[in-house]
Amino acid sequence: MPVIFERVLIAGVGLIGGSLGLAAKTRGLVREVVGFGRTEANLKIALERGLIDGYTFDPVEAARGTDLVLLAVPVEATGPVVRGFLPHLPAGCVVTDAGSVKKPIVDTFDVLLPPTIHGVAAHPIAGTEHAGAGAAFETLFDGSLCVLTPTAATDCDTLARVRALWEGVGMRVEEMDAAVHDRLLAQVSHLPHLIAFSVMNGLLDAFGASDGEETGFTFSRADEIPRSGGRTPHPNPPPQGGRGSESVPHSHGDDRPTNSPSSEVKGKSGKGPSSETGMRAIDPLAYAGSAFADLTRVAASPVEMWRDICLANRDALLDAITHFEQALAGMKVAVSARDGESLSAAIERARQERKRLSRLRDGK
Repeated sequence: MPVIFERVLIAGVGLIGGSLGLAAKTRGLVREVVGFGRTEANLKIALERGLIDGYTFDPVEAARGTDLVLLAVPVEATGPVVRGFLPHLPAGCVVTDAGSVKKPIVDTFDVLLPPTIHGVAAHPIAGTEHAGAGAAFETLFDGSLCVLTPTAATDCDTLARVRALWEGVGMRVEEMDAAVHDRLLAQVSHLPHLIAFSVMNGLLDAFGASDGEETGFTFSRADEIPRSGGRTPHPNPPPQGGRGSESVPHSHGDDRPTNSPSSEVKGKSGKGPSSETGMRAIDPLAYAGSAFADLTRVAASPVEMWRDICLANRDALLDAITHFEQALAGMKVAVSARDGESLSAAIERARQERKRLSRLRDGK
């Protein structure tokens, strides 16, 4: 492939920035990649792994001779970082980004960039829950989608070069209005992250763990669930047939049998130490299967990045949260009412749409 940019400055050499540097160098799209960041240890890793050709903490040196700046920093840091480079960037330089929220970036470019510096906001929709230069790899972008959000003022030649760069590292590229992008990503990316964080925090809260404390609880061995034949019939079983016919033998509400393990659950904060005779310590995560692991994978994502994304896309995210709360409330009502028919309909509707997602991801 022909060289698209001569000297690329990557501000934030983490998973995205580092992977782009490596892929662009390996595939001959750029001649030189310079790293810029806050932590020398991370930049040294990037240099050792070949993600960059050198690094600096001096914005003047970083900007010298650069014809592309990639901002791979948290959303709230974009403006300050751009301001630091701007006085030193040569005319004709291109500034782009890799953030998950686009309208604030487009607005920042419109306000800060002079006519001699061209900006194109971009969102490569690829990544993992890992961060830092050590997590970067060349094929991260292969087959994934990158969304560009040009405006009426975007230079056409610059847009074409930025498109060619992302296509060159293996991405499919689409163009979209920034506000539309943010509304879509609130639903399919930002909300799922919030749900993952909330599921993990809900587990901590359910078992009384304090900040920085692992989940867990203790209960008497005598109160363990019987190995067989241990189901206790519901004291007021629903009538057979109709909506209640698919309910389980007993609920997990206030009518839980008194000999259930949860009746002896004690939080880890000084209540019921596991060292007591006859007490058994339980770690709920030891019982988590693939469903819990898959659902919460992104809960391990970087704090600063996701804090900024949530706040930068506040309005669209709040709308997404409202729709999710309504859907979850519907499921809760169905469970509470032992409404098997409504539960089945909701599960089947979700199941069919999830199967469609699998087909889309498989290119079918």
